[in-house]
Amino acid sequence: MCDTDLCDNFSVTTEASDICDVKNASAWCHIAYWEFRHRVGQQFSVVNNWTSIYQDLPLCDGMSLSVLQQQTSQNVPIFQCHKLSDVDKTAVHRTRAKIGRGIVLSRESGSVWLYNFSLYPVFVCSPSLTPLPHLSCSQLVQRVPPGHCLCAFDGDLIMKLAVDELSCGHYSIQVSFAKGWGVDYSRQFITACPCWIEVHITHPHHSPVT
Repeated sequence: MCDTDLCDNFSVTTEASDICDVKNASAWCHIAYWEFRHRVGQQFSVVNNWTSIYQDLPLCDGMSLSVLQQQTSQNVPIFQCHKLSDVDKTAVHRTRAKIGRGIVLSRESGSVWLYNFSLYPVFVCSPSLTPLPHLSCSQLVQRVPPGHCLCAFDGDLIMKLAVDELSCGHYSIQVSFAKGWGVDYSRQFITACPCWIEVHITHPHHSPVT
């Protein structure tokens, strides 16, 4: 279980990384929010040791998905592969309603832990969760129930495996809210999920920011 004190085969890695967002050079990760194959808002840079990704919470630091949606409605420039259909918009609306308090990402000794504060499961794909990543880029998606946590990115393991970053995107974590994907689900790719984020780890072994 989690410490609740922290807060009351398709890849889009290259596409997301190529977007000309304003980034903080001192950030240890950058987070992009997606609805299906539709990028919403600017990437969010994380400098502090932990951050929240949530739907809409008062007086809480982090990445508010409702704020990103407001930016979209105000014609703030965004990246998108295509416009959402009415069916997809309905699926996004239903999924966003389930995000609630969302998740917390915490950098701890070169690794990244994910804490699920939502009332619904989240699904995580990370190179440190992939069997034999030095042999295959196949994805392993792990379900994280409400109130549980997961080491979503093991920096030491990644360095030991010496995986090619460009071929496997090993500095990237994908997280889908409420909907799973992969071999155990009807959705084969994360781009079939209504609401998800991609976390780009930039400094996995830098000392924590204080």
